[in-house]
This record gives sequence, C-alpha cells and structure tokens, in this order.
Amino acid sequence: GEGQYLWSPGLVAGEPDRLLGLPVDESEYAPSTITSAAYVGALANWQYYWIAELQGLNVQRLNELYAGTSQVGFIGRYYGDGAPVLEAGFVRVKLG
Repeated sequence: GEGQYLWSPGLVAGEPDRLLGLPVDESEYAPSTITSAAYVGALANWQYYWIAELQGLNVQRLNELYAGTSQVGFIGRYYGDGAPVLEAGFVRVKLG
C-alpha cells in the first residue's frame, strides 16, 4: 500500500464521496439489511452503460376527462432503455 485511505469524503459541494478513487452513488433500491454472503454494492464504469431514447418525452393534455371538475390532466410517456455494453465494466461486491 501507499498509505492512502480507501474512503474519502466529497469536500466540495456537488462532489461525491469516493471509494478507491471512484465516485460513490447510493441507491434507494439497495438492501437495508445486510446478511452474510449478500451483495452489498457494485463497482461500475458508467462509460460502458448506454441509454437509448426512442422518442424522448411526449406529454398529452387531457381537457375533456376532467372537465366536470374544472381540472386538466396530463399524461407523460417516455420510451427508452439502458444496458451495459461491456460486461467487464461492472462487478458486484459480495460479503463473505
């Protein structure tokens, strides 16, 4: 080792914390309880994750549907997808 810390906090506003020099992103979908032999995180190189947009965002105004209550409704539709394009750019971190 070089005597460097594994974790470094983001000291500038808008800068994320870092682990091994990589930015740390937290997810609300990560498990809140940790058990042995569980996946607890992932390391990712986001350059190898591509997002495809088919049409962008479409918004439709619904005048008649809520006319009886003097309201206006809206429907938004987005068509897109994302996927890793290089498997080696992503690994899961497992305990145990």
